[in-house]
Amino acid sequence: MMSKDFLDNDSSIPSLKQIAIDLNLKPHELRRQIKNVYEQFFESDEYYSLDFSETKIIFDLSYFKNRGNFKIKNASHLPRIG
Repeated sequence: MMSKDFLDNDSSIPSLKQIAIDLNLKPHELRRQIKNVYEQFFESDEYYSLDFSETKIIFDLSYFKNRGNFKIKNASHLPRIG
């Protein structure tokens, strides 16, 4: 995931466990660090929250002066650039 060509190939998105291994962390340490970043980012404002319970992808398209967008909910595969 940290390679320059990650978006150009069809490799799968790594799990948190695999990211922890790549970063030489224990999985619970990685979860704790992610939680700490989340708390620091959102601790001052109760309005915002992160919700990863569903996948929603929003495509914003433009071609010359024509524009359009559409949303995909619960996508089984994440699209790649290209």
